Amino acid sequence: MHPVSAPPVGGSSACIQDQQIRYYQYEPIPKGTQGGAGRATGTRQTRLLELRRKDDGTVEYSLSVHNLADVDAQYDAISYCWGDPTMDHTITVDGALLRVTAAVVAMLQKDQQIPLMRTIYRGARKVVAYLGDAPDAALAADFVPKLAIALAKQATVLRARGGFRDTDGHLDGFEPAALPGQVDDWRALLNLLVDPYWSRTWIIQETVLAREIELLYGGRGLDWDEFGVICAALRGPKGGLVCVFLGSTPGLVELYMPAMQGLGQIFGIDTQRKRLFRIHDDNTKMLLPYLIAECCQSKATCPEDKVIGLLGLGRGGIDDDDWSELGRDTRELLLPDHARSVLEVYGDAVEFSLRQNCFALLNIAGCYYKRSSLDLPSWIPDLSAPPEIYPLDSVASKYKAGSPYTANFLIRLDRRRLRIYGWLFDEVAAVGSAPAPTSGGLAHEAPQMPLESLEFWRRLSGQHREAWRLVEQHLPRGRHPITGEACWRALCRTVVGDELPDSERLDTNLFDKVLDAYNAFAFFGACMDWRDKTLAKGLDPDTMDLPPVPELGLPDMMLESEADWLNETLFALRMLPGYEQTIPAKVRFLYRMMARKMMLRSFAITKEGHMMLVPPGTKKGDAVCIFAGAKTPYILRRDECHPPRDAGEMAVWEYGDEEDEIWQLYGEAYVHCMMDAQILGKRIYQRWFELR
Repeated sequence: MHPVSAPPVGGSSACIQDQQIRYYQYEPIPKGTQGGAGRATGTRQTRLLELRRKDDGTVEYSLSVHNLADVDAQYDAISYCWGDPTMDHTITVDGALLRVTAAVVAMLQKDQQIPLMRTIYRGARKVVAYLGDAPDAALAADFVPKLAIALAKQATVLRARGGFRDTDGHLDGFEPAALPGQVDDWRALLNLLVDPYWSRTWIIQETVLAREIELLYGGRGLDWDEFGVICAALRGPKGGLVCVFLGSTPGLVELYMPAMQGLGQIFGIDTQRKRLFRIHDDNTKMLLPYLIAECCQSKATCPEDKVIGLLGLGRGGIDDDDWSELGRDTRELLLPDHARSVLEVYGDAVEFSLRQNCFALLNIAGCYYKRSSLDLPSWIPDLSAPPEIYPLDSVASKYKAGSPYTANFLIRLDRRRLRIYGWLFDEVAAVGSAPAPTSGGLAHEAPQMPLESLEFWRRLSGQHREAWRLVEQHLPRGRHPITGEACWRALCRTVVGDELPDSERLDTNLFDKVLDAYNAFAFFGACMDWRDKTLAKGLDPDTMDLPPVPELGLPDMMLESEADWLNETLFALRMLPGYEQTIPAKVRFLYRMMARKMMLRSFAITKEGHMMLVPPGTKKGDAVCIFAGAKTPYILRRDECHPPRDAGEMAVWEYGDEEDEIWQLYGEAYVHCMMDAQILGKRIYQRWFELR
């Protein structure tokens, strides 16, 4: 039976009269045959809607089936997010009434058309992204081109003086005072960034694939390139001062964090467009599992669409030009099929990822992260409730903990267990408390308040003071027992994950800059404590000299390894007017370094003395392991409550028997001095881990 826009039912005369009206009936699109790896062959057809304005000003529509391989099929595509699903509209199509409802849309050969999404949106002349209406939409539409021009001019000046650099921690970027616009203009821009459109999963594919994008906002057109200039400016390091302005200005601060989340989505779309259309020669398409992880914060009505909605993008996705590098079995894992359960769709995505020796989806899995009601195993990420933390394994990450091996694994047929090969090399000995919760999630890298405020220093220093105490309690004084470096320096590398925000690893010069900033952070915090104690005694600290370094209450390990730096800094504070103004800028630099690392994780120490950054809630006794081929280590927890095995359960394994121990994946970890294949130097045999 063909899907039909059904008339109302009922016994009234109005209903009888309504039943005499001709309603539009869809003609089914012929199905193509399935070729290798499930690729559709033959005619690839879809419906195109033609709009015609009549002499009386009304619009009539015509629906027809077109072959997407037909070069004469010129069309525009629309990208939008659904509004209220209970609302419907009636239009006239080919002389018949068509009631446009969410139910009808869901019926129209969904699984046949989704594999064509890439072809449909990439073949369109342009994609019109409809963002809806807002009271200040016209204000935003007027402000965007003015701001884009001003940012381009400032960028030219900054490049002329050597580019966008941090010099001794100072931000060198766009100056808010030199940019156009009043508070109302900036508020209108932030409202544009928080539009619900940007939060949806499906719009990512639709906009990334577009040859040309036109943004339609409140009936006004916006140029994508101008919009992209603004988003890149705010997102990049050169936008730091503008972000501080937005995050501290009354009337804007309440929109700032939601806008930064929307900004991350828009920036990701622009980045993927550059990769897809090869704007830079060295830009290749992102491997699909990384794309799924990068976009996990987006929203979808159906949980499985967090995977299916991205299949037209990335290396290894459906209709990929480079599909031949994948085997048939691997390729068939990611064919769109809404008849399959969320467990099957997400589980197949993990299997696809591991077959590509990519652990990105395991790095956003784990029983630490909040889990929805989907009842997924710990090793399958719950993409419907993604972690509000940036994973250590990203497409840019240069960690290689499990190299040069490749993933060796088995997944049980019912997708309930994963057996994976690796090393169990240590155990958690002590863990700090969880960091304070943040509503910013991935956008936490941009501070909301002026960094010079005392409240900020107190909030930031608490987690570090606890880490200092743990190191002094659990590690011997002097040199680190594993690396041989000073413990304070090992701690400095740990709190930033031994890399810059762009994943560049710390060489000697970069580490010296980070160490200088970390020293300034610890020293400035001690000075703030001294001021508080002095004020509590009824004295004025501004009329007094700072006490000697040993009396500031700094960690012993810092006093031992950084004595020269401390004495030089104390001398500069006493003798050089204005020197103290350089310290907050250095710590602002450190804040950005830590934002995706220690700011959202707990500090921990292993039995052997490794310093770690782990998921909050990690416990003493949890296992620390590395899987063959993975970029990072993981925290595992023994599952003491798994049910006894029976013969039926054994039968669902395709190969081999179960392991004696059952584990749960708790989450990823940074382990100092274990991120660069140092596991090869340890006399530890590989073993199987069975995860549930």
